[in-house]
Amino acid sequence: DNLISIALLVGLTLFYSTTGGLRSVVSTDILQLGIALLGTAVYMGWVVHNLGGMDALVVELRTRFVDGGPGGIAPDEILAFVPSRARDASFAILAVFALQWFIQLNADGTGYLAQRSMACRSDRDARLASVVFSFTQVLLRSLLWLPIALGLLCDGRQRHGEELVAVNASGRRTPVRVVAPVFYDPKGARQHV
Repeated sequence: DNLISIALLVGLTLFYSTTGGLRSVVSTDILQLGIALLGTAVYMGWVVHNLGGMDALVVELRTRFVDGGPGGIAPDEILAFVPSRARDASFAILAVFALQWFIQLNADGTGYLAQRSMACRSDRDARLASVVFSFTQVLLRSLLWLPIALGLLCDGRQRHGEELVAVNASGRRTPVRVVAPVFYDPKGARQHV
């Protein structure tokens, strides 16, 4: 069953790649990016909706971390959108964005970006494509994940121990339990600081 599906997908991919050339590959890239962004946006909407909306998320964060969060961070610092208002975050935010851009899979010499840039009609189009790609890959995707991360700060620990069911692609159901993300030395007693 899976082998037939894989063979059909490989055959379809070979067909549109050979008949349509690079333009069909680029069109597919755009379609896949759209699906990924849409999926992330839907998940973000689900998280925010389950917390009662963005206003409720902000109120929950302010309530939960009224005495300070990890490292004594204040709720306003957690919610700060501009790095200058967050505590000691300016360099960290810029470093994360720089690392996302610099260390991404496609910057490792695979030729992915170069191939698509060379397929552009002009140098101007190639530069524009690079800017659009960087904006979408680094900024837009990060902005979609921010409410998801804030939602996990609000509701994540309350779900520890909860029993769920994971369903894989073939429909097999597996019981799972939500656990803390730190398994080894959760209190940090073994750290030599």
